[in-house]
Amino acid sequence: MQKQYETVNALPVEEGVQSRGDCPFCGGNNTFTWTKATGMLKWKCFRASCTAYGTSQKGHTVDSVTNIFKNQEELSQKSFSWSTPSHWTKILPQEEAYLRNFHIFSMLDLQFVRHDPKQNRLCFITDSKQGAVGKYINISTFGRINKNRAKWYNYGDVSEGILAHLNYNRIVIVEDCISAFAVSKIASAITLLGTNLTEKHIKRIKRYSHAIVAFDPDARQKALNITRALRPYVTSYISFLKDDPKYLNTEELKGYLLK
Repeated sequence: MQKQYETVNALPVEEGVQSRGDCPFCGGNNTFTWTKATGMLKWKCFRASCTAYGTSQKGHTVDSVTNIFKNQEELSQKSFSWSTPSHWTKILPQEEAYLRNFHIFSMLDLQFVRHDPKQNRLCFITDSKQGAVGKYINISTFGRINKNRAKWYNYGDVSEGILAHLNYNRIVIVEDCISAFAVSKIASAITLLGTNLTEKHIKRIKRYSHAIVAFDPDARQKALNITRALRPYVTSYISFLKDDPKYLNTEELKGYLLK
C-alpha cells in the first residue's frame, strides 16, 4: 500500500481533477485513474488482474489549503473556455515516426495534431477545439519509459471525444484517438478518451445507423456496459477484438468490424 501511494503521489495531479492514463504497476493501456480531493488521494486500475487500488488520507497543509482557495477564486474569475496554447509547435520527427508505425499519418489533419514542449507530449486536439489529449512517448536518458509520467493527459474539455468521420453510416467506439484514426480507414470512429460514455458522446453517436463498441480484451465489461447504454438510441453491438484496434492491420479490422 505504501509503495503504491508513493508511486501515485509522484504522478502529476491537480486538486479535484480526475486523471487517467496507463497503469504504472501493470502497464495496462489507459486503465488507471487517480484523484486528489480535500486531502485524499485515490487510485484504481480497472484491469481485472491488477491489484492497484487504494485511498490515502493526508491532512491539508497551510499551503495546500491556500492553493485550494486560490484555485477556486481563479476559476470564479474566468470562463471555462480553452484554446490551443501558443507555445505548442508542429509535431517532432520522432512523433511523426511514431504515428507512421500505425499507418495513420495520412489520415491526420495536422492542424489538430501538435507538440507540447513543456510536457513533451504528442497532442490530439478535439474537433471542436475545446480540449486536447496528450500522449507522453519520450524515452528517458536511461532508455526506459518514465513511469512517473502518465502516458495520457487531458487538456480542457474532452467530454465529447474525438471524432474521425469519413461519411460512413456506421461508427466504431474505441478508447484512444490513435485507434480511432486506425479504424477510420474503414468506418467512422469516435474515441471516449478514457472517460465513461457521456451525453455528448451519445448525441454524436446516434446520428449513425449502427454503432460498434470495439475495445481491447481487457475492457470487455466496460464494452458491454456501453453497448447496453447505447441501444435505446442506435442499433449497437460489440466486437470482441484480439488486440487494441491500433495494433490490427486493415484486413483484420475489416474482419472484426465489417461482418
